[in-house]
Amino acid sequence: MRVMIRNLIGFLGVGLVPVLLSPAMAQWNPGGTPAERAQLPQVCAVKLRNDDRSAEGQRYLAQFGADNWVHMHHYCYGRVFLLRAAQASAKRDQDYQRSLAVKEFSYVLKAAKPDFWMRPQLNLELGRVHLLLGQAAQATALFSDAIRLNPHYQPAYLALISELRSKGQQATALTVAEEGLRHLPNSAELKKLYFDLGGKEPLPTPARAATTGRGAGRDAPPEATRADTSQAESAATERKEAGDSEVAEENAPSEASPASSGQSRNCRFCPPDEVEERWREGFRN
Repeated sequence: MRVMIRNLIGFLGVGLVPVLLSPAMAQWNPGGTPAERAQLPQVCAVKLRNDDRSAEGQRYLAQFGADNWVHMHHYCYGRVFLLRAAQASAKRDQDYQRSLAVKEFSYVLKAAKPDFWMRPQLNLELGRVHLLLGQAAQATALFSDAIRLNPHYQPAYLALISELRSKGQQATALTVAEEGLRHLPNSAELKKLYFDLGGKEPLPTPARAATTGRGAGRDAPPEATRADTSQAESAATERKEAGDSEVAEENAPSEASPASSGQSRNCRFCPPDEVEERWREGFRN
């Protein structure tokens, strides 16, 4: 009897080892290894160690709002899964990890408050993952949503234009470039795309500023840091967008004054002028 039990344990052990070591089972540790966490944005380092009581944790809690911050570990899980996709050799495992990331990012979009200022970035990142999975329709819809939420979010224009061009939809891509230049008239990247797509002088007329603002508060992060999404996937794949090397990670809504929060724009999700300038500087680097 003892021999039979020992043999059964040995059989099960041998059978389980390949499964436990398979990259496809990595969701058992969605919070990531120390090496994986070191590649994530600082906001994830704080969130994944459940450090809300620290000064840094309290700062993020105030910036994101409690109703949004409580869900942010799912965003970080998604970033971990994308890191694993980049490291996997088999396409099946890559796509599996990406599908897990889709679920995590989608959860945040569903669970967070409707006015969460990070929604444009979340739409953009989720759209990029859909592209890697060969799901172009979902991707273009998400890029368009990001633009709708924040007409001043340059990476979303670049991503949408890139995808439209890849499908041969030059005229539609030109329309997107024109709309982008109406809101970002000083964007060198959008100007180049506009002319590459057949646009002519004069450039599109800049959109008029709204006479009333959106109000100070959590919709207006007064500062930004940049999260390098090339860590989540290979640089050649993730950086399909023309000139879009980084995605801004706005890390501070809170009590910005009307003068400093970019209230003149008719957009609930737009960052203030100084944040927009940091984005543009980041894209030129």
